[in-house]
Amino acid sequence: MKISRVPTCPTPRKFLWNDDSICKFQQALQLPSVTSQLDQFVHNNVYSLDQDGIDIAVNDFQSCINEAANIALKQRKVKVTGKKKKDKPWYNTLLHDLKKSLDHYSRVLSLNPFNKELRAKCFHLSKTYNKTRKEKRRNYFKDLMVKLKNTSQSNPKTFWDIINTLKSSDQENKESGIDAES
Repeated sequence: MKISRVPTCPTPRKFLWNDDSICKFQQALQLPSVTSQLDQFVHNNVYSLDQDGIDIAVNDFQSCINEAANIALKQRKVKVTGKKKKDKPWYNTLLHDLKKSLDHYSRVLSLNPFNKELRAKCFHLSKTYNKTRKEKRRNYFKDLMVKLKNTSQSNPKTFWDIINTLKSSDQENKESGIDAES
């Protein structure tokens, strides 16, 4: 197996394209910095017909086009979609690693469903993951109850902070279910 030594260009950015973008891009292609790069690309005889030579040629041409686009065009703003899923407070790196391993073995098992060793390994990991997850969750709530018991009389601020962490996030709506007339 041959390992490529050619550095690849980063993924090109997304640009906004409108009616005057054609003229602006053509003008940017005629700027001295871009034309010198394009001339160097055209007159460069270093490119060979093997995979490395083709990769170098593509990267050189792509850098010319990217430079012209950076000069002439506006870039799209990156939109952050959705919320990042917040991990549970008891979810730690051990559980994350177990879940990742379980997912890996599940994918491998789906490709080879009749392998008894893989099936046993996958079921063992599933059992371990679920048992560990339930244990961590149980211990987390036990610790919270101990903290609540200890702070109920001595530190009301901490007590109510702990109570507020127990509220589920879907209770964002502060409205009461019972109207005033009832």
